[in-house]
Amino acid sequence: EDIAPSFSDLGYDIPENQAALARLLSRSSLVAAFRLHALIPAVSYGCPILALAWDAKVRSFSEKIGRPEICVDVQEMCPGEAAELAITEMKKTCELSKYAADAAAEIDAFAQRLRMELAR
Repeated sequence: EDIAPSFSDLGYDIPENQAALARLLSRSSLVAAFRLHALIPAVSYGCPILALAWDAKVRSFSEKIGRPEICVDVQEMCPGEAAELAITEMKKTCELSKYAADAAAEIDAFAQRLRMELAR
């Protein structure tokens, strides 16, 4: 009998399709992964990442997006350093999300003004 917990037992949801994966990534605080299949969509949704150096492609990707510092070699970096880097990345996203919220409010105000002008 298999006594290992399943992902659902641990509180993890496995996305059933691409739309579910997109929703999960768009609301994630951080994605730590060693596969480009996870890193590329996470970056496209503005989710902070920790790229775990598994092969040259992962390191190349982090360099290509201008963020070589987020590529972690788990054999060389201690877990505490990786955790600090993850926290730093999540804080940067929080700072950026404030700007996004401000921009959204300004866009909403602009749209309201346009609707009022068009209604005249």
